[in-house]
Amino acid sequence: DEVLTVSGLGFQNRTGQPDSFDGGLHSVSGTSTVGTGLTSFTLGSNPTYIGADAGAAVVLNAVVRGAANELRKVGAGALVLAGAAGNTFTGDLFQTVGTGFSQVPFVPLVAADVTKVGSATFTFSNARAGTLSYTVKLAQVVKQITRQPLENIDLTGFYGGGIARSASGCATPSLNGSSSGTSSIQVAHTASSGAVTITEVGGFGCRLTGTLQQYGSNFEGGGNYQCVADPLLNGSWTAVEGTGGESTFSLKLNFRPQNDTCTVSGSIGGFKQ
Repeated sequence: DEVLTVSGLGFQNRTGQPDSFDGGLHSVSGTSTVGTGLTSFTLGSNPTYIGADAGAAVVLNAVVRGAANELRKVGAGALVLAGAAGNTFTGDLFQTVGTGFSQVPFVPLVAADVTKVGSATFTFSNARAGTLSYTVKLAQVVKQITRQPLENIDLTGFYGGGIARSASGCATPSLNGSSSGTSSIQVAHTASSGAVTITEVGGFGCRLTGTLQQYGSNFEGGGNYQCVADPLLNGSWTAVEGTGGESTFSLKLNFRPQNDTCTVSGSIGGFKQ
C-alpha cells in the first residue's frame, strides 16, 4: 500500500478577508480522491491544512496517521474521510495511580504508575453521533454517544460573506453549473428554539427560513427558501456541518428546487461585521 505524507499550510491567499492558507493538498473543482483504502496518509505538520474550493471535494480514502497533529479543512468545499477504517479510532486504555492534581506536593507519574487495562474504539456514523466500545479487564461495554452543547450559540448578526452553489444533472439547464457571489448576510436566530431566518442582502437575494438544531458546537437543520435573483432555485433546504460563534458562521447546504428533482449543493457564511 502507498505511504503518503502531507505537511505545511500551502500557499497564503492574500485576496480574501482575512488572509487564509490554501492547504498542503488542495482541490479547485470536482472530486479528488487520495488513496486506495488502506493507504497510510500521515499528517506531517501541526496543523496540516487540506483545501477544497466551493463545489469541490477531497476524499481521503486512507488511514489517517499522525494523531498528535491537527487536520484542518479550509475553503467552502468538502473533506471526506473514507478509508478502509472509516470514521473509526482505536487506542489503548490505561490506569494510573499517584497523587491528585490538587495535592501538594504533586508527584509526577513514572512508568511504574501506568498500567494498560484494555482498549477503546470510537466509530462515528456522522458528525454528531457514534458508538463507544471499550474493554477493561475482559469486561466489554458499548455505549451510544452524541455531541452535547455546553451553551446555546446565538448566530444572530450581520455578516460579510456570500453564497456558493453547484449542480449537475438537473432537468432545468440553468440550474446546472457552479456560481458564487459576495453579499451581506443578516441572520435572525433564536438559540433556545432553533428558529432561524437567513437573508442575503444583494447577491442572489436568497432568504432561508427554518430551524437549526445544535449538536455540541455544530448545527444541522432545514426549511424553505426563496431567491429573488434566481426564482428557479426556490424550494427547500437542509444544512449539515454548520458552525458559528462570536465572529463567524457557515452552513453546508443542500437545495431541493421545487420545480426540479435534482439536489443543488452549496454553502453560505461570512464574518460578523
